[in-house]
Amino acid sequence: VKVSPAMGLLPFEDNAVVDFLTRRHRMGEGEMRGDIVNVEIGINLYKCGIAIDIARIGGEEKVDEKTRSVKIEYYVDNDARKKRVFKVIEMLRYLSDYSKQARLLTDFTPDIILIAFQDVYSHRLQKAFRLKNGKLDLERIEAVINDIKEYSPKIIAGILPGVIENEDEVRAKLEELEVEVKSTNEAIKEALNYLDEQDL
Repeated sequence: VKVSPAMGLLPFEDNAVVDFLTRRHRMGEGEMRGDIVNVEIGINLYKCGIAIDIARIGGEEKVDEKTRSVKIEYYVDNDARKKRVFKVIEMLRYLSDYSKQARLLTDFTPDIILIAFQDVYSHRLQKAFRLKNGKLDLERIEAVINDIKEYSPKIIAGILPGVIENEDEVRAKLEELEVEVKSTNEAIKEALNYLDEQDL
């Protein structure tokens, strides 16, 4: 499993506030003292790519020096491999409470998601979304999906309403490209159903 850094798409200085906290020190009994500290809190839309190399899940590459080839030796059966992939995809529905953000009710679940099952290992899909002035670039979406279509038997999109300004145009473009558009939760469930039907 490979994950790209989550990059904020909105300018931080326009979407941040300062929160004041008290940092307490360990003191003797009966003493209370603390420093006032400030923490910058920002709101943003993050773009992140996740790639799962299903062929290598549960196995390790073994190099055959005689034939100069690579073979994967599996340590778990196909059901266990599928369960591992299932859990990685399923966790996308529940991403929250990362780092020290628990008290802020941080939710890192996807607001917009594009999932592709590919016959070729590629990171191209993560370039599909580019945000400009609150709108997703339709030309970019079309170009990337057309690039990956030939080796992607299943592409699913999920959109949480009200996140981007050109939501209707994005939905129309994806449907024109024959990509199923659902809610983000339904898209992840559809990916899990599709995975369940596949032989690894």
